[in-house]
Amino acid sequence: MVLHSELREVLNSMGEDVVGCLNRVAVVVGNTRAVVDIIRAVEGKVHTIQAEGLLSIRVVEGQVHIIQVVGLLTIRAVEDQVHITQVVGLLSINHVTIKDVVVHAPEVECHSHTMADLGGVVDVVFLQVHQEQFPSCTKPHMSNTKPRWFHQPHRELAHPLSLRRSGQVQQQFQQLATRDQSSTSQAIQIAPPSSKSVRFPLRPGKGTYGDRCIVKANHFFAELPDKDLHQYDVSITPEVTSRGVNRAVMFELVTLYRYSHLGGRLPAYDGRKSLYTAGPLPFASRTFEITLQDEEDSLGGGQGTQRRERLFRVVIKFAARADLHHLAMFLAGRQADAPQEALQVLDIVLRELPTTRYSPVGRSFYSPNLGRRQQLGEGLESWRDMSSTAFIEPLPVIDFVAQLLNRDISVRPLSDSDRVKIKKALRGVKVEVTHRGNMRRKYRISGLTSQATRELSFPVDDRGTVKTVVQYFLETYGFSIQHTTLPCLQVGNQQRPNYLPMEVCKIVEGQRYSKRLNEKQITALLKVTCQRPQERELDILRTVSHNAYHEDQYAQEFGIKIDERLASVEARVLPPPRLKYHDSGREKDVLPRVGQWNMMNKKMVNGGRVNNWACINFSRNVQDSAARGFCHELAIMCQISGMDFALEPVLPPLTARPEHVGGRNTVLVDALTRRIPLVSDRPTIIFGADVTHPHPGEDSSPSIAAVVASQDWPEVTKYAGLVSAQAHRQELIQDLFKVWQDPHRGTVTGGMIKELLISFKRATGQKPQRIIFYRDGVSEGQFYQVLLYELDAIRKACASLEPNYQPPVTFVVVQKRHHTRLFANNHNDQRTVDRSGNILPGTVVDSKICHPTEFDFYLCSHAGIQGTSRPAHYHVLWDENKFTADELQTLTNNLCYTYARCTRSVSIVPPAYYAHLAAFRARFYMEPETSDSGSMASGAATSRGLPPGVRSARVAGNVAVRPLPALKENVKRVMFYC
Repeated sequence: MVLHSELREVLNSMGEDVVGCLNRVAVVVGNTRAVVDIIRAVEGKVHTIQAEGLLSIRVVEGQVHIIQVVGLLTIRAVEDQVHITQVVGLLSINHVTIKDVVVHAPEVECHSHTMADLGGVVDVVFLQVHQEQFPSCTKPHMSNTKPRWFHQPHRELAHPLSLRRSGQVQQQFQQLATRDQSSTSQAIQIAPPSSKSVRFPLRPGKGTYGDRCIVKANHFFAELPDKDLHQYDVSITPEVTSRGVNRAVMFELVTLYRYSHLGGRLPAYDGRKSLYTAGPLPFASRTFEITLQDEEDSLGGGQGTQRRERLFRVVIKFAARADLHHLAMFLAGRQADAPQEALQVLDIVLRELPTTRYSPVGRSFYSPNLGRRQQLGEGLESWRDMSSTAFIEPLPVIDFVAQLLNRDISVRPLSDSDRVKIKKALRGVKVEVTHRGNMRRKYRISGLTSQATRELSFPVDDRGTVKTVVQYFLETYGFSIQHTTLPCLQVGNQQRPNYLPMEVCKIVEGQRYSKRLNEKQITALLKVTCQRPQERELDILRTVSHNAYHEDQYAQEFGIKIDERLASVEARVLPPPRLKYHDSGREKDVLPRVGQWNMMNKKMVNGGRVNNWACINFSRNVQDSAARGFCHELAIMCQISGMDFALEPVLPPLTARPEHVGGRNTVLVDALTRRIPLVSDRPTIIFGADVTHPHPGEDSSPSIAAVVASQDWPEVTKYAGLVSAQAHRQELIQDLFKVWQDPHRGTVTGGMIKELLISFKRATGQKPQRIIFYRDGVSEGQFYQVLLYELDAIRKACASLEPNYQPPVTFVVVQKRHHTRLFANNHNDQRTVDRSGNILPGTVVDSKICHPTEFDFYLCSHAGIQGTSRPAHYHVLWDENKFTADELQTLTNNLCYTYARCTRSVSIVPPAYYAHLAAFRARFYMEPETSDSGSMASGAATSRGLPPGVRSARVAGNVAVRPLPALKENVKRVMFYC
């Protein structure tokens, strides 16, 4: 038999006891990712449903249900019944793992085929059975048309399952059992779709276009352990929310019982509920009692000196074995999904030691010793990892307050606004006391006292004896408080107040500042983060060397080895596209060099017209003559560049409004000559979409969604844009497609996609026959959710315009918020770096550091100006246009040269860039009415995409989102966000 190697191994391991199973016929459906579904027929109970569409199969209690419907579908088995949900454009099949089913038939002939038309996603192995073995089976339908989905079998089969495709795939199965189909049909119910069933497109091969080179990435190869890993559930009571406390409890447990009760194992702990060991522990379940001294007292408890002890009960119970075999299969490209459990184990093990050395923030680690600290002002400083973030300086609280207020706080009393600012900055900050020698007890600030220190008093015993704070500190600690006019820090609560004078407190090191930075702090942070590539590479190598993974006891325990050299990766440098300017200019086209060019001797390919304009001089230092000279030179330069620009400024009527000129600076030569693959051959619309969220601390401000779409096929340089407000931190774009009830028109459809498709039709006279959708701002954990929701919205928007209108869609996520950096293999080779020392624009990587099987790539499309360039990461989530790697990479790189704001290539594809700008601009339409707390004032503007008269949209929790002001039609048509 010719079977997948995985299937063969499992069958061989089952032994001779399965050889006699002659009454079973198997249809084995697998794929190149080593996900194998085994579908079995027992006692001839096979049920079929005939229809057009794609084939899905599910087994329920030994009965095979072969289901083929119009469209794509989700299939589930619930309480022994088959449940079907039809979903336009998406498919879900529940998998039966190979080890759950015993299948073997020695008299069966096997033929292996590849479903090439599905992009290589599915391999199908048909086990064909001789008819005399199953006399109850009738002969299936024979087709004279050769199957187009499969390679030809070596010879004609006794019972072929024929597939035929003409426009749509058509397939017919004859009933293989005597049971009537109606019984199966009655079992079919409706079930919700599953996002996990969606399979992202496989990589259609690696790209070959461009000049090959080698680059270095800040990725480090790891040697995986060949050990038996075990997972244990951890329960700690009383339950605490702090991972730090949980880790302290587990550290104490391991210190006390590692060799006596844990068999010498050094476990890795995630700080929550899971513990991992390299081998089994000597027990299946065990309870420990751990006593921990509490270093932090958030409730106070008076001014006593005794540190509180807390008793914890820890239960460790065996949960499962952690199998790293699937991770190796995934990395080898033989498994579709990344085994999250195995990745989690490796992450926990490698994070264990850095967690004790550094300050963990999310997925990053920060330390004041990794690079120099940089003061940001107002008591903040920056620490670096691969990224930088702001930390509160470990200053005496008195000094912190002085920096915060930018004055000497002993000169005059604090105002009410000063108190509010101090309270806002210090609330939740952890401090340690300095007046008790080596006993540095820690507290968390809950607020400020309303009274000055000299006015505060508290009871010191049960008899009602009262002392002032000043008197208590002098008598108990011999400490004389100097700043008696300042308020005290409140570290207790209203029931148990606990006062600490500012001058006896120091801020604990390593506390991240999570509030919004001001402009000066942002400027200072940008300065320190701006590192040349060679400097950053050396810093990375020093950090890896400092981590000393070869000495890491946790890595050694689990057998993980880390290569301390930067990964060398094959790359290619894509050539820049030739850009077309107006034929009346001295230079009609230009070939950019190192990602940039200029407008000298060139005229805009489609210059705009400016009839009325004015210049207002707000500066006292600029003479009117200088301003007039500037106006004259501006008009002359605009005319030289190809614009119809009035020479003399004319003050327009008061009713006029500032407008964008429109027009186009330049277009791609390949666009004019119709040489862009999968764009120039038929009308194609390119979308860009993004959602911007409020700053940290703004708990009720809405998120802003923006969608732009090209309007000038085949040039694809002008983009119309729409914006919409939606629920706070909602990443899914809610306004892509909308349906509402109108009292006069009935059911009405609308939304951003529909409106932009109509706009494209009006501008070009043709409806789009292809859709390319670049989606910005989506994290990897949201891929499935965003694709399911937004692709469905695109489909519905198209169908609402015209029945059966479903142009093929390519959905690409653009990511900039990642830590991957690429460096030249030789920083001294001027042929491989730009002026800033970065890799050349057009450098693309689609191997090693990319997904093992899915269609993604890193593209550095811009020339660096300062600092280290960050390549954009593009991940294809849906591709009905069947792009090759070269086609999509070249299209994306070439589009980066069409950005309207400058004569440089940009770092991300312009549609996504424009969507980001539009969303950023739209936030200013709301910000003036946003309070300091982030809550929105009520507004009466009508939202675009909502029916007339609707003042706000309701979201989950019945919270109203104030809509954005409506954009006028003439504004939508121009790039108002640029």
